[in-house]
Amino acid sequence: MNKLKKLQVLSSDSEEIFLQKKEGEEKQEETEKEKNNEKKEKEKEKEKKQEEEGEEESEQELLKETQRIKNNPKIKMLDQQKVPKFIIDLDLPTNKRWDKVIDAYKNDFGVILDYVKTILNSYFGKIFGSVIGTIAEKLFASLVGTGAVYYGKELRSIAKKSGFPLGKLFLLNIAYELCAFCTSIVGKGEEGLILGRTMDWEMPFLKKFTIELEFRRDGKKLYEATSWAGYVGVLTGSRPGVGAVSINYRIANRGTIVTNLVKGIQKYWPISFLVRDCLENCTSYSDLKTRLRDSPLMAPCYITLCGIEDACLITRNRNSEEKNSIWNYNEKGVIIQCNMDHWRTEPKYDIFFSRTRRKLARRLIENLEKEKFLNEETMWSTLYTQPISNEITIYYTVCNPTTGSYSSRIPLDDIPEIENKYQELFYF
Repeated sequence: MNKLKKLQVLSSDSEEIFLQKKEGEEKQEETEKEKNNEKKEKEKEKEKKQEEEGEEESEQELLKETQRIKNNPKIKMLDQQKVPKFIIDLDLPTNKRWDKVIDAYKNDFGVILDYVKTILNSYFGKIFGSVIGTIAEKLFASLVGTGAVYYGKELRSIAKKSGFPLGKLFLLNIAYELCAFCTSIVGKGEEGLILGRTMDWEMPFLKKFTIELEFRRDGKKLYEATSWAGYVGVLTGSRPGVGAVSINYRIANRGTIVTNLVKGIQKYWPISFLVRDCLENCTSYSDLKTRLRDSPLMAPCYITLCGIEDACLITRNRNSEEKNSIWNYNEKGVIIQCNMDHWRTEPKYDIFFSRTRRKLARRLIENLEKEKFLNEETMWSTLYTQPISNEITIYYTVCNPTTGSYSSRIPLDDIPEIENKYQELFYF
């Protein structure tokens, strides 16, 4: 019994020691937690202070930039040249419409053909890419003959006159469905809503092929567009009195090049063909908006539509029944679209400094609107500002569907790479 009592006493003592030890450890953990929390709070305060200082610095930079633009609209203008202009008469037979463009550029098409081959090889490998090109050539040549490809007759006549293989020409005309980076802006000036856009693409040779097109019907101007020789679609265009459109690349749910080609065969619209068809046949902003919002597309994209009384940004998926976000100017103000969804801010969605371009452009345009100093010249200056303008910019366009004004320019000199200060100052 004595032994048992001793064991009980020892057990009781051990339990008490254990509990005391545990209590001590818990207190120590609690103290450490409090210290960590205090440390985190201090770090948060420090980050907040740095953020406020950075925000203040970015505001100062922004005010300086706005003041430079306001005092001298051409201060940021790069060396540039006007874009060559051609008339496309829609009353002519399809095999005659593009003759002047082809005559002017057919000796240079080898550069573009090399690019198409590069696309195929990069996606499928050198050997398989060549095979895919041959298959596409035969497939689309036969589809053009059956009327299953939009603007097929025009493509066939261009291929015949230029010597450009028909299948590869079609691939060139849907190349935008693969990848391009752009900034589209809509703001309101004294003469109405103004659309400004940069076309950014890692293909500097396209500057040489950039052209302006005036599409006519019944001898009268119907709409204008900025395009490239050999390209029959429209990614940037304006119909006076109706509306202007610009297209931006969207990466979300794009699928593969094969998926996009299959959708094309199924009569899903390549976006550039849809925009052209809309500018030729829609007679009101409402018609444009409905068709651009609801038509089935080969690939997702961003559509910026600038009208007379209102403007909108349509974030498109392939089908109209999928969720398609719309931002209306009259409800939400200035429209800025780069290459990420406007509701996203996370770095993983940021394509080619989209957050930086978006925030800088928005704040510049909002300031210019507030000071009632937004016009075509200050829109040009905004487009020329880094990083909105950058080392892969192919062309700029500014247009006003109210006045019918339309102009495009090509940067002549190489644009410096994006400066780090812009990346730091204008990130969310």
